[in-house]
Amino acid sequence: MKVFFAVLLALAIVFGYGVSAYTDCSDWHGTCSPDNGKKDPVGDVTAGMCWKWNELSCDWCTGSKEPAARCNEKYSQCQGNCWACTYSGASCWDKDGNYHGITP
Repeated sequence: MKVFFAVLLALAIVFGYGVSAYTDCSDWHGTCSPDNGKKDPVGDVTAGMCWKWNELSCDWCTGSKEPAARCNEKYSQCQGNCWACTYSGASCWDKDGNYHGITP
């Protein structure tokens, strides 16, 4: 019986660590582009990503509005109209959380 509980404990530790490591999402890093993404970036932005069990993937922790909101709070040059974009500029999110695919 002791062996059973030892194996059960070992499985719980391994499984618990595996799920924890798998569900750890890296922060998203991008740039802040004024004039609705039409101007050159004014700086960098970081937004938290969290595991979403219903989607089985990482997504914005507080929604897709978060990256642009951080830009608009951080940089006065944004004047409330920055888009948060990937470093390549191919993907951007506006202050309402809408996605815009942009051709670089």
